[in-house]
Amino acid sequence: MAMPSNPYVGFWRRTIAFMIDNTLMTMVMGIALVAMQAFAGDVVPMFESFRQFETLDVATSTFGPVRVVWGTTTPMADALVLAGFWLYSAVMESSSRQATIGKMTIGAVVTDTTGQRLSFGLATGRFLAKLVSGLLFMLGFLMVAFSWKKRGLHDRLA
Repeated sequence: MAMPSNPYVGFWRRTIAFMIDNTLMTMVMGIALVAMQAFAGDVVPMFESFRQFETLDVATSTFGPVRVVWGTTTPMADALVLAGFWLYSAVMESSSRQATIGKMTIGAVVTDTTGQRLSFGLATGRFLAKLVSGLLFMLGFLMVAFSWKKRGLHDRLA
């Protein structure tokens, strides 16, 4: 079997991997935040009619400094979610599998420039660089589509 002329993962396959990872982590973090609310004994009666949720206009759930009400969060809840996404990404990409679940699904692995597995520190740097890529109107991610080695800004920065 011939080696592909460009073995790098392109924009659309990376987008699919991102969507898988984002969906998975959003569900996990949502469950974690609701569990924290339940542990604090401060949960909105979730199984009552949706009409009650529509009229809810005050924060009703608190776990220490974390407060979540269907889309309304505190900085602490945002920090916990960010930490969850960071740990997922950095641990998975620096593991022996070298990929998140989304990347494994599309058959991609993350390596350094020499083809070696990333260290946890380098995977952390890559995650932080993704934040920079996203802050620039997603242009850092769009760079993948126009690069022969399919490298985004976060790949270059890390």
